[in-house]
Amino acid sequence: MKNYIEVFKIDKEWEKFKKILLSWIGTPYRHMTGVKGRGADCNLFIGNCLIEAGYMKALNYDYYPKDWWIHSKRELILDYIEKHRKLLFPEYDLKRIYDLDNLQRGDYLGFSYGSKFGIVNHSGIYLGNNHFIHAHSKKGVCIEEMTNSWKNRLKIIFRLFKKVK
Repeated sequence: MKNYIEVFKIDKEWEKFKKILLSWIGTPYRHMTGVKGRGADCNLFIGNCLIEAGYMKALNYDYYPKDWWIHSKRELILDYIEKHRKLLFPEYDLKRIYDLDNLQRGDYLGFSYGSKFGIVNHSGIYLGNNHFIHAHSKKGVCIEEMTNSWKNRLKIIFRLFKKVK
């Protein structure tokens, strides 16, 4: 990755993105919705923040049932992370990070929460200082501590990079 830089190591980029993420706090959880203040699920919350920050062009979601992860082994969250990757502006890329113990601000987190198949079925963004933001099904968009329970559910990390010339 020598021709890339980590976007959120740049303080100005991180502060811009963090401000956008925090502006969604209190938005209620609503499946298949991504409207600040009105409703968001975890996928559309992150996607809309990436658009608002100028990293991604658009969203492209197919319908998925609210309980898809109970009855399916389909890695829907990973499918949508890949869709996000393809919809980024050309100078950006989301790259998988394999060290789950080395979280950095801005990391795109994938969790397996209550899935009997162990698939990734929830996502959030790491804020630093052992906290992350996500669209929780009962609390809406909120900040939570990365407790051991959440850390044990963490299955995948992606990090935003920018191509350098």
